[in-house]
Amino acid sequence: MKIIEFQTIGADPEFGIKKDGISLPSYMFIDNEKGNPKKIAKGFGVVKDNLLIEGNIPPAKTKSDFKANMHMLISLISTILSKSNASLYFEDIITYAKEFIDTVDGQSFGCSSYVDAWDLRIKQSPSLHGNKRPIGGHIHIGYKILDKNYNNKDINPALARAFDYFLSLPADTVKYCKERRENYGALGSFRDTKYGFEYRSLGGFFMNLQYLDWVYEQSMKAIEYVSDPENLKKIMSITEPLYDHYDTLGISLIDQVPPVDKSIIEKNIKQIAR
Repeated sequence: MKIIEFQTIGADPEFGIKKDGISLPSYMFIDNEKGNPKKIAKGFGVVKDNLLIEGNIPPAKTKSDFKANMHMLISLISTILSKSNASLYFEDIITYAKEFIDTVDGQSFGCSSYVDAWDLRIKQSPSLHGNKRPIGGHIHIGYKILDKNYNNKDINPALARAFDYFLSLPADTVKYCKERRENYGALGSFRDTKYGFEYRSLGGFFMNLQYLDWVYEQSMKAIEYVSDPENLKKIMSITEPLYDHYDTLGISLIDQVPPVDKSIIEKNIKQIAR
């Protein structure tokens, strides 16, 4: 019997903003802060988060709806930026000029505490230093518990760990950003929600339209993996997220990464291991 059943997938991705190669702060384009989003369409909102711009989409039940929602969000925000000839920047980290960093927005961080799935401790938002800001692609999953022997306190850490193995660790083999991983994008980062959980480890680079199929499909794989009680037990038995554990978990790493030259994957894994 399955432990859980998928219901919805949503996202509240962050983006950088660029114009003529220069990183611009979100406060140049919108005034809305977290808790008071600018409604840009039914179910779609946008806020400034530090110097980034953050959007949200309605929850979706299918891949086509998830992709359509993300396309709509990116299009709506791009329309706002295009009036100033600016555009969205899909990366894991962005560098700003000191004049933008030394502002109220540049020194504030809208993200609250999160849970580390690997040590099960609550972690606080990191202090901001320097002129770089991490960009996150946060995934929201709604699910139904089918087995009364489990609750979300059992499921969510296991899901976050599974998302590491199906999304973030494979993503790092293609696009690895050490600064983001060590700042605000640590593996296993999640939050409990009333509908399921929010996964916070994936970087903004993978919010690019070309990766949306992959993000959805890998999310479904992670949910399906944890829905098996034996798999849940296995993933909760390991103590840290290492590539060496793929065999232990019965997961093929090469089957999880987006289609790229294998030499790129091998090179990045060696870099990550340093």
